[in-house]
Amino acid sequence: MPSYSLTQSNGNTWTEDSLQGKVVIASFFFASCPSICPAMNFHLKAVHDRMSAYKDVVFVSYTVDPLHDTPAVLANYKSELGVGDSDKWTFLTGDRELIYDMATAYYLAASQDSSAEGGYSHSQSAVLIDWEGVMRTRIQDDGNPLGAYDVSEAYLVDELIDDVRVLVKEYRKVKMHIN
Repeated sequence: MPSYSLTQSNGNTWTEDSLQGKVVIASFFFASCPSICPAMNFHLKAVHDRMSAYKDVVFVSYTVDPLHDTPAVLANYKSELGVGDSDKWTFLTGDRELIYDMATAYYLAASQDSSAEGGYSHSQSAVLIDWEGVMRTRIQDDGNPLGAYDVSEAYLVDELIDDVRVLVKEYRKVKMHIN
């Protein structure tokens, strides 16, 4: 991922260095989304709550509508979601093309689309990124790789939670060998 700078819901600057040493669950959404975003973020909040004891795990949600989703709008959205006080979940806004390029780098969709409900189209999946910024995948029972986790349905997030736990264990082993 190239160098970048975005703005958090609290107005502070966020760069690629902000993710160093963290296991990251990243997703794309927009605050006024009338379709999949409410379900996605509801299920991601459940993951967030179940991962609260894991200090090395963070959530990053990039808006696909940065013209509307100002830091103040994102702060309100974060609060309404019930994670307003959480330092584990960051909502980001900034340059639209940069955000769309990031989605592409994560093999996720994000675009302005006048035919889509709400005017934007984006993936209903989240990706898992390790402490070195590498997107992680798992091999499914059928032998195919799974690179993104559909977070639009509750029963589909269990694989994500399982993989986060495995990745955290791996990270802790790596940290022990470094220190």
